[in-house]
Amino acid sequence: MPGEKPLSNYLGLDIGKINTRAAFFGVSERKFRLQGYGIAPTSLGSGMHPASGAGRAVQVLQEKTGIVLVKPSGGIASTMDSMRQNIDQVGLVTSVGPRLKTAVFGLSAQGSLNVGRVLAESLPLCLSGLFGLADLGDESGVIDALITIQPDLLIITGGEDGSAEAHIIRWVELARTLCLLLPAPSRPMVLYAGDSAYHEMVHRRLEPVCQVLIAPNLQPEYGEMDLVPAQAVLDPEILKRWWKQMPGLGDLATLPNSKAATVPFALGRIVRYLSQAKATHPVTALKSGVLAVDLGGHSTMLLAGMDGRAGTVVQPCWEGFSTSQDEALISEVQKWTAQPVPLPAIQKYLSNYVVRPDVIPESLDDLAILQAWARVRMQQSLKRLAMNYNWLPYQPGQGLTAHFEPIIASGSVLTQAPTPGQAMLMLLDGLQPRNVTTIVLDTYHLLPQMGLVGEIAPILPVHVLESDAFTNLGTVIVAVSDVPAGETLLTANVKMETGKDYAVSIPQGTLRRLVVPKGVSVVLELEPRHHTDIGFGGPGLGGRLKVPSGVLGVVIDARGRPLRLPSDAETRAAQLTRWLWNLGG
Repeated sequence: MPGEKPLSNYLGLDIGKINTRAAFFGVSERKFRLQGYGIAPTSLGSGMHPASGAGRAVQVLQEKTGIVLVKPSGGIASTMDSMRQNIDQVGLVTSVGPRLKTAVFGLSAQGSLNVGRVLAESLPLCLSGLFGLADLGDESGVIDALITIQPDLLIITGGEDGSAEAHIIRWVELARTLCLLLPAPSRPMVLYAGDSAYHEMVHRRLEPVCQVLIAPNLQPEYGEMDLVPAQAVLDPEILKRWWKQMPGLGDLATLPNSKAATVPFALGRIVRYLSQAKATHPVTALKSGVLAVDLGGHSTMLLAGMDGRAGTVVQPCWEGFSTSQDEALISEVQKWTAQPVPLPAIQKYLSNYVVRPDVIPESLDDLAILQAWARVRMQQSLKRLAMNYNWLPYQPGQGLTAHFEPIIASGSVLTQAPTPGQAMLMLLDGLQPRNVTTIVLDTYHLLPQMGLVGEIAPILPVHVLESDAFTNLGTVIVAVSDVPAGETLLTANVKMETGKDYAVSIPQGTLRRLVVPKGVSVVLELEPRHHTDIGFGGPGLGGRLKVPSGVLGVVIDARGRPLRLPSDAETRAAQLTRWLWNLGG
């Protein structure tokens, strides 16, 4: 608005189930920069106030930087008042609340029911029931099941726009019957995201008995899925539920000009923006996507964007890992463990991890299990993401089959790994990327804030993403070939600014690191053999590539796709250890 004060500073609060983070952005040399960061344990539980954890995180930020945002003491009220006086804008992203129990009403398993499921898995929702056409043959059975579930949310979808599916009317009436049977405080809210011809009827029949949300059709045409409008409708309602359950969390949303979002919604927004801003790789001219992974203590979030489309999957860490101890899952974790750890030890560690994900590994065995579990979590989420979004180029066992650059990763198992090489190896093994990419660590967990603040001040994320607030872990070149193990598949001629050029031959089956001095860029002349594809347009095609210095420089992954590990536990652990030492230990 005319005369409105321009934004000069921004405080981002990120409240997770384990930690609360505070990031302060201000203007320096006419650009927004990260000026301070603090982290503190989240304050949850009986008698606890989430603003206390936020206040402590801000205090840590102040102690590190000397920037004064809140008073040293005075309690929660004083902290909130200080923030109101000293901060232009506050952004709150959170993943702290419980997942809302959700049931989906739709038509076919491959159509609207599937789309409703994908929507539920893109937000902090717990899918508790899927009901399709076949279930309408036993409406009383559906009612009984729903009364047992007691969902917080019903999603009604189905029918292409203009299709006039009579079954939708039956689902609406069933939802009305359920609400009339339940006491008002226990009634679910209903999201209708089906054939637009029924909007008026949905309002008329359901508004008298429950809260009704309307979103555009999730699948306006068969095979064409658009979840973004429904996500935008649901996300603030999820937050409102969390505010009611944790009033102190809602207090933070009353800060000046505050904006709030769940972490997966904010991440989806910035990944979608990045995919629109960068459609092709500048060197290879291949279609390029963006990938983000967040290995939180309680959930895994994986997001992909390509051509302006974005997909999100949110999976609890314990999904597929029950008290019955899924033996196949435990065996998969053992396969990626860089120590010869027996299955019972892995089983015990993961059982404890489900309860206390904040506990630091106490031994090399514990660390090896945690890092193996991180690989499996990424592999599981990637499979789920590909199942939910058919535009995602992925092959089971072979990882990503198209170009994604950059790949942005967060989560303490990655950002606080004992060495950068360990973080890199977890990401390479878990995602198995292709072509040429850059691996970036979001050490301060800023990416969700970039998605939130972009709506308020679009230039802020542009400035921050171009700064050193994110850690460039290194450039990765993946060489895929069918030549025998040990045979040279790629020659890399390294041109240094100092004039000390050298050449490196890369054999099939190896992992090699090329050190790039800090603050120096190098030019690589890549010469792949006839049957080797490095992402420059096809097998045998190479070229020149200028890469900046990263923590690990350049990593050339010639281990093949899919990755193959020895079947013997001792040999396998030794192989993983060799790969790690090739990346610096």
